Amino acid sequence: MKAEIEKTLILLEDFLAMNKIKIKKEILDINLLLSQVIDSFNLFWQGQKIKTNINISEDEVYINGDYNRLRQVFLNIIKNSMEALKEKPNIQIWTKTKKDKIHIFIKDNGLGIPADILEKIKEPFFTTKQKGTGLGIPLSIEIIEAHQGTIKYESKEGEYTLVAITLPIIEI
Repeated sequence: MKAEIEKTLILLEDFLAMNKIKIKKEILDINLLLSQVIDSFNLFWQGQKIKTNINISEDEVYINGDYNRLRQVFLNIIKNSMEALKEKPNIQIWTKTKKDKIHIFIKDNGLGIPADILEKIKEPFFTTKQKGTGLGIPLSIEIIEAHQGTIKYESKEGEYTLVAITLPIIEI
């Protein structure tokens, strides 16, 4: 409950800041962060019989980032994936490192997003959820862009949604 209240307060702060998200960057291992986020869902996935295919390297890959903000992004994307799942639920999460970038992929076999809605999901306050705020995706995009990264959504209605995030790697 306390964690949910803290997340809500962060969302309210973000809303009040109006596109001026505060990022406190430090050197962090993005693979470790992803592993910690995934670990927080493992019990739920087992209880809900959600099949997962996780392929994250155990190698240390460093970025200059805000741990809490990036964690918020990954939690939001995975939560959205879980809410869209249907029969034989499956979530895949994998990473690829190329040159000076890490590519993070989160894919579900859920309902997919119709093309006309896919164009709107980046708009603040647009939501198809009964209890949604419409801030999760726009804030996630803003957080990733504040890290000099990109986030792309690809979807096929009735089949899948894939979220691809690219972040710059730093050398230590």
